[in-house]
Amino acid sequence: MLLDDLVPLLEEVRRPEFSEAAVFWGSDNFSAEWKLTREGGDLRIHARWHSTFGNPESLRGDVVVGAEEFVREWSKVLWRVVTDVAQAPWSWPTTTSSSE
Repeated sequence: MLLDDLVPLLEEVRRPEFSEAAVFWGSDNFSAEWKLTREGGDLRIHARWHSTFGNPESLRGDVVVGAEEFVREWSKVLWRVVTDVAQAPWSWPTTTSSSE
């Protein structure tokens, strides 16, 4: 799940001694491997897309983005998830085990 990998990745990228990381994103609609490498204050993201909906040809090539910008933009996604879950009119399902 994307969120399972995202928080540890953001924590890793924020460390001053961070140099590189790899992550696999997979879902029903797409899968990709990202290799992130620090280049000064920037991150180079080399993505290998295995399957996508739409036009995967447009997703080729490396992306270079500021490390702080990368963390800031993904933090917005996490904030949205947290606030939406907090406002949802539901509760976590509970499981009980019975020996009967």
